Order: sequence, then structure tokens, then C-alpha cells
Amino acid sequence: LALTEDGHRLAQAATDAVATLEAVRHAVRRRAGQQHNQIRIAAPHVMSSVFFPSWLPRLYAQFGQTRLNVTSALLPECMGLLEQGEADFVVAFVDEAGAIAARVPALQDARFERLDLDAETLIPVSAPGMGAGARHDVMRDGRLSFLGYSDDCSLGWALNAALAGRPDLPERVCEHGSSLAESMRLMALAGLGAAWLPLALVREDLAAKQIGRAHV
Repeated sequence: LALTEDGHRLAQAATDAVATLEAVRHAVRRRAGQQHNQIRIAAPHVMSSVFFPSWLPRLYAQFGQTRLNVTSALLPECMGLLEQGEADFVVAFVDEAGAIAARVPALQDARFERLDLDAETLIPVSAPGMGAGARHDVMRDGRLSFLGYSDDCSLGWALNAALAGRPDLPERVCEHGSSLAESMRLMALAGLGAAWLPLALVREDLAAKQIGRAHV
């Protein structure tokens, strides 16, 4: 028995198909192995400045053979990745008043276990003034040039809830703002106004006297 010309063409096509399927099978196995040795973390952008610098070395020391994959996004997007199974953990701020959780109900979803890792404080800061103290002082100025977080920033939700309970503060005029705490820090350093920033983000600036506390 011998293959016809059409039979030879069919045999070659079948051989190519089997080789392709084998390549796909090996690729899927490699990808599954890579995912097995990977921790996927989603976090708001601010965490890259205030959380991961100290925590990533500790995670690497504990899981040295595991690849860490960190995705930065707005908090609702981070929780969406967790719900869709595209992230293993979400690292984010929540405030004591519950303003952030109220805006992102998934934070209270019973399917997800929550662990408190650390505590952080928002402090008002400003570029240094001519003498001692900050250029924009919260309690000294009648109208405060205020750097505000944009509406999609979770830190802004917490801050607005906290300031709503402070009728003693002067009128705040929001002239500049951002959804990124690091951008707010740079604007404060440039003297554009006072900003409430995580202490961990400005600790070195305070020590170097590049920025000062706008006292409340």
C-alpha cells in the first residue's frame, strides 16, 4: 500500500497539527507553573511609595522562589482584579470612619479575608515659610491654599470625611490637585499649597526641612 499524492498532503497537515497542539500543551503547562510560583498584588499607586519599599524585601525574604507581580491602579479597579481572580491580594488604605469602604463595597465582601498590616497618618504639610513653620499654615491663614485629591482617589474620600468634622478650620481654596499622592507631594514642595499626605511619604522631606507641618 502507498499513499496517494492527496494522502501525502493530508499526512503532512496532520503532522503539523499534532506538532502545534504539542507546542500549545507545553506552553500551557509552563504558564500554569509560572502562575503557581507567582503572587499577584493589586494596590493603589500611593502604596508604591509608602508600603512596598519596606514590605517587598520582607516578602522576598519569605518567598524568595516566588515571583511578585504588583499592579498599580485606582482602588475600585484593584478590587475588580481581585473579584475576577486576576489578583491574589489587594493592599490598600482604609480609614477609621469607613469613608473608603462606603465607596468601595467590595472591601466589606465576606468572601475576602482582611488583615490589618500597619497604620498610617495623613498630616498637613507645606513648603517652608520665610521664618519658622510652613508657608501655608492651616491654623494661621484665613484662607488656605489647599491641594486636593481628585474625586477618584481613595485618600481624598478619607480626608474629606475627616475634614467635614472640623468646622474650626479656615476656608480652603482648592487651586491644584491630583489623584496621585506623589504628585501632591511635589506640588507641596513647590509651594503651591498645603496638602494632607501620608507621613511615610514625607518623613524624609520633614527631616531634611524641605517641607514643614501645617499645624492643625
